[in-house]
Amino acid sequence: MDQESLDSCRRELNDALQARGALEDILRVMNESPGELTVIFDVILEKALRLCHAPFGVVFLYESGFYEAVGRLGLPKAHDEWFRKTGRFKADSESGLGYIANEKKPVHIQDVAAEEIYKRRDPLRVATVELGKARTFLAVPLMAGEDMLGAFAVYRQEIRKFSDSEIALVEIFARNAAIALEHTKLLARVRDQAKELEALNQDLQWRVSKQVEELERLGRLKRFLSPEVAELIVSSGDDSLLRSHRRRVAALFCDLRGFTAFAESVEPEEAMEILQTYHRDMGELIARHRGTIDHRAGDGIMVIFNDPIPCKNPAHDAVKMAIEMRDHMRRLLRKWQKLDYDLGFGVGVAFGYATLGMVGDETRSDYTANGTVINLASRLAEDARADQILVTQRTLSEIEDAFEFESLGACEFKGISRPQKIYNVKSAAPT
Repeated sequence: MDQESLDSCRRELNDALQARGALEDILRVMNESPGELTVIFDVILEKALRLCHAPFGVVFLYESGFYEAVGRLGLPKAHDEWFRKTGRFKADSESGLGYIANEKKPVHIQDVAAEEIYKRRDPLRVATVELGKARTFLAVPLMAGEDMLGAFAVYRQEIRKFSDSEIALVEIFARNAAIALEHTKLLARVRDQAKELEALNQDLQWRVSKQVEELERLGRLKRFLSPEVAELIVSSGDDSLLRSHRRRVAALFCDLRGFTAFAESVEPEEAMEILQTYHRDMGELIARHRGTIDHRAGDGIMVIFNDPIPCKNPAHDAVKMAIEMRDHMRRLLRKWQKLDYDLGFGVGVAFGYATLGMVGDETRSDYTANGTVINLASRLAEDARADQILVTQRTLSEIEDAFEFESLGACEFKGISRPQKIYNVKSAAPT
């Protein structure tokens, strides 16, 4: 081997070692600065320009037919400023970048000033020649599979073609730039998904917390409201329904006749079973008729109609429910009589104004009603014999066309200033 061949081999080895070192530096930066495209592109461009003996280079992004010079190194100031002001631009199909966009292949132009596109004063080619003082141009597409992400370009300010080995190096650098772009896009997607997941998680936590609050509130409301009414108040978020106010209502009291004596004569478990069955069945009826349970005490139940949710004819609804209660209790009582349980069922219904609202504190509160109408309904229930539904004259005036009654005369009640005409509801009027 002669000296010339030996020197050539040494130069090739030295170039290969430099290229290897450059690639190691690029990989290290890509590892240490994932997603930081400015840093990565600067390193790739610096290595490419040094090894390919070119004064400046550009990394272009390509999207929807537009290019943008996102990585620039060594450009003359005027040329760099032109790219900065221009931003996104379209490339003429006869330009180097236009060829890459159409063919997705590298382009190597020996003299950019000698082509027709420059003579036609294409803005990109004019900027390249007159602002960048460039003459020889080499660009390689940045590919991700079949998709073009951009282009990697290097420029010489004299007319001097790039060698095959230099073109091969630029293609390697272009692949690294494409990998960095893909990696950055992947990181961006991961970060966006992480943000979305965090937002969804926060929203889920908020919704779970809100639902827990609503369930707790619903549980409290269901102690005295029908499930439908309680759910309506919770879902609407309208607490004004529960504030203290005056309203005309129908008040219904019901209880079991003879329960005290019965409870004293049987085992506690038997009495409890009777109570549980009674409250369960009556509760289902009250919920179906959209009544509001004011309170339960032993075998006594107080129900309000027309509050907190208004109804068209509260007296009618209360009496209609009382008849269904009595019909249901007749069946239960026959069953209990077979067990030698001597019980009965009585109801009192009154109609008039009451003051209603939440009473209590943060630890415990109840929805309750006060007024003469409440006291009167309670007295009527106390006086009702087994199987009777007692109502006042005022209640009768609201519903007399819908039900059949029998008059029981006038009666005085404790706490009521004057005697009350009372009636026993026998049945619904024939239709």
